[in-house]
Amino acid sequence: MPNRTADEQVRLIREYVQQHLTERISVRSIARSLGRNASYLNTFYTEQTGECITAYIRRCKVRRAERLLRETDRSLAEICASLGFFDQSHFSRAFKAQTGMTPGAYRKM
Repeated sequence: MPNRTADEQVRLIREYVQQHLTERISVRSIARSLGRNASYLNTFYTEQTGECITAYIRRCKVRRAERLLRETDRSLAEICASLGFFDQSHFSRAFKAQTGMTPGAYRKM
């Protein structure tokens, strides 16, 4: 990422997340793809955006889950697996922390 502006670097990080949203994404995998140190990249991103990379990843995954809950009949387990969450409990906790409700309650709305 040398010779790139801060905005370009943030854009590259966000693009990576969007392109790999269905996988388990780590700061390390993003850093590796961009040729950077994971610690540096996370610090840089947090300074630029006010949010750490893992929070951004979680927010994007929950947004996608919201859309899938609204627009599909896929089960919670299928949605959880398709977004690379460790398990359904982890998915539910992340979803509730972001939206204030469980995935099941969100779907019923």
